[in-house]
Amino acid sequence: MQKLPGEFMQDDITQLPFGKPLSMSIFSVGVLHHTESVSNSLRRLVRHLKTNGRFLLWVFNRQPVIRVFTDDRIRRWLATLGTEKRLQGAQTVD
Repeated sequence: MQKLPGEFMQDDITQLPFGKPLSMSIFSVGVLHHTESVSNSLRRLVRHLKTNGRFLLWVFNRQPVIRVFTDDRIRRWLATLGTEKRLQGAQTVD
């Protein structure tokens, strides 16, 4: 396996802290459909790609009604927790 330089970050994808295009690739799996507007989020992300850069993405198509209900309920509950508590919860699942 080839080792490639890169960074991972956690941030608001609609307000990334970059001023100019700086990435040759953006990889987004299961993220964009959780934003208020998929098309706006996509437009904002693409601005950060260098010329001839690649955008790799995947979004959900359809989910059962029970999944939509439980996902939204869990998201609302998680939003009431601070970042530290959410990260602690994620670590206990690993």
